[in-house]
This record gives sequence, structure tokens and C-alpha cells, in this order.
Amino acid sequence: AYWHGQSDLIPLALLVWALVAVRGRDPMAAGVLLGLTAAAKISFALVIPVIAIYFWRNRRLRSLFRPLVLATLAVLVPLQGGHLLLPGASSMLLGNPEIGKLYLLRIPIGTDLHVY
Repeated sequence: AYWHGQSDLIPLALLVWALVAVRGRDPMAAGVLLGLTAAAKISFALVIPVIAIYFWRNRRLRSLFRPLVLATLAVLVPLQGGHLLLPGASSMLLGNPEIGKLYLLRIPIGTDLHVY
């Protein structure tokens, strides 16, 4: 229930709930929960592309890809979209020195290639 000293309990619970919905093949519920997860803590938005890729690459689930993305955007855009357009919010998020840590986790797959 505790993750590196920050208030991640609520977004983590929402993410686990979204993964349960993914497993149950309910793209609308999964999308809404993913949108709420990212709205609760923006760093959790990094999980959304992973789940979207999972739906897209799995042929049995590909028909559920569009409802998943639409439900995620329907929740996330109203909750986060407005303030992300403000210059202060974008500079605080994208200009944060911690953003560079995203690139520390990588797997080398050759001389000059890495999977991030």
C-alpha cells in the first residue's frame, strides 16, 4: 500500500482496478479507470500506451482498442487537458529535472539501440 514515500495509493488502486477490467475485457471500464488513474497522478499516464499497445497487438482484443482509447480520453481530457494548456503547468511538468530519469531505465539491444 506504500510506494516510495508519495501519495500513490489512490492512483495505484485505480490502476489495479483498470488492469482487472482489462483482464475482464471491459474496455470502457478500463479506459475510464485509466483516465482517472492518470488524472490522479500524471506520471501514471506512462502506463496508458503499454495497455493500448497490448489491446492493439492482441488480435482478439483489437476490436476493443477504440472504446478503450475513447473512454480514456473522455475522462482524461476534461480532467487534465485544461490546466496542461497553461504555461506554468507545462513548464512544471516538462521542465522538471526529474523528467530525465525516465530515460535511465533502458535495455540495450545492440551497439546503439535501446528499449526504453
